[in-house]
Amino acid sequence: RAPGETLVHLEATPAIPGMRWFKLQRSGELISGYRSRDGARWVLASQTRLPLPKSLWCGVAAAGLTDARTHSAVFEHVAVARRFPSPYRVQAELRSGSMVEAPGLDFDEEVLRFHGTQSRPAVRREHLARLLFQPVPGRLEPRLRLGQPGVLVTSGDFLEGEVRGLADGWILLDSVLSGARRLDVINQVTAVVLWPATRGRAPYEIRMRDGSIWRATSAAISGHALRIQEPLLGECELPLPDLLSFEAPAR
Repeated sequence: RAPGETLVHLEATPAIPGMRWFKLQRSGELISGYRSRDGARWVLASQTRLPLPKSLWCGVAAAGLTDARTHSAVFEHVAVARRFPSPYRVQAELRSGSMVEAPGLDFDEEVLRFHGTQSRPAVRREHLARLLFQPVPGRLEPRLRLGQPGVLVTSGDFLEGEVRGLADGWILLDSVLSGARRLDVINQVTAVVLWPATRGRAPYEIRMRDGSIWRATSAAISGHALRIQEPLLGECELPLPDLLSFEAPAR
């Protein structure tokens, strides 16, 4: 409810068995409720639009199903934030087969830029195959491998369409069926498909401690870095202390 007002807006959810995580999000007049079994993977439970003022009070409550049986509920670790960080690192798969991992990223219709690291070059949009924001269930992996542009949401549905960009935690999608849409990256998006991956065999494979896997046509040590030639990105430098393994062609 708004401060100083008595009108309270209620939104009920179905019966909740056992321990669950919940998240309430506001974006303008759009109110979204999410539920989770582990506090990491979120599924949209309900959405509604309410003409609420800028400032308001929020609370949580639980109710029993019948008068004949008493129930109790405990809410723990209640928190408020502008945006909660994702428990997963983002993986960007290039069409060459390289997999670049980073804390986060932004991209528009031309280029993708990684957050929080100096050794990750900007990537042109046409070089990207897909972006993974959460682990993809094995049964859904074949759907992504088709290379059809669109977004795999946490409910398991695939929304076909062109992804325009990602900014401030929101994916901008021109959906084939529903037109322009905004999807919350942390709570609603599992993966984004842009182009089919070619996965050509490169002579060098370098694995990094952060989970990245680089394919390269050449590699050489230069000072405190490994200088590689990535098939699509060209020359890249990888810090030697961050290397986990290095595969080179047999001689």
